[in-house]
Amino acid sequence: MTKARKLTEFLDLTAVIWREGEDFVSLCPELGVSSCGETLEDATAMLKEAVDLFVENALELGMLDAAIGGLTSDAAGHHSRSEEPAHWDPARHRSAGWDDR
Repeated sequence: MTKARKLTEFLDLTAVIWREGEDFVSLCPELGVSSCGETLEDATAMLKEAVDLFVENALELGMLDAAIGGLTSDAAGHHSRSEEPAHWDPARHRSAGWDDR
């Protein structure tokens, strides 16, 4: 197991997944990392891999603190960005041609 995999297992990150056409898009809003897949399971697995690669790259570049340093933990151990993220507005995306069927 890589150091990056161990770190991502420790972090409690969010996965936001929605359907776009025939595929599923997955997003980790805390890190700004996204991926996609043909099924919900594929999109989830691909996002986990993308997050692992993101953290691994941040480690290699010596930028891990900048990448995840803004994450904070509440009393239950859940992590979130210290600044409030922009909220996703599904109505705005549907009007832009995004399909959530």
